[in-house]
Amino acid sequence: MFSQRGYAATGIRDILQVAGVTQPTLYHHFADKASLLQTLIERHHGESQQRLEEIIAGETTVASKLLAFVSSLFVHRCLDPRVPRLMFQAYYGPTVPEIDGVLNNLTEKRFRLVVSIMKNGMRTSELAASNAEFLALTFCSMVD
Repeated sequence: MFSQRGYAATGIRDILQVAGVTQPTLYHHFADKASLLQTLIERHHGESQQRLEEIIAGETTVASKLLAFVSSLFVHRCLDPRVPRLMFQAYYGPTVPEIDGVLNNLTEKRFRLVVSIMKNGMRTSELAASNAEFLALTFCSMVD
């Protein structure tokens, strides 16, 4: 529902109807609508991040790590088309103040992974000496 309508346009009643659960059941698992959204984002982002880290660890060159990064994200997003819509809504839709810190932390973790790849590439001379954060920002911007 969040991926289709966005957070603000999705009501608790909509969620209850689609999920086929009662309000007490929903509130047993989630404090409110924001915590449900946060859990969804953390789950999908966490699965993607874990997969990224595992795949990249098996690669040996900067180029293969970056290609694996892109491929892994693409494959993960293709598994469920609602995921990229949810992430797009979360990042670029109207702000949901309750989850801003969560999004920032998840984005920072992914960014730091790319920075480490860039730094490693400079250490091994696969990349010319440069600013690793700038390279990572450029790469992440293109991927996003």
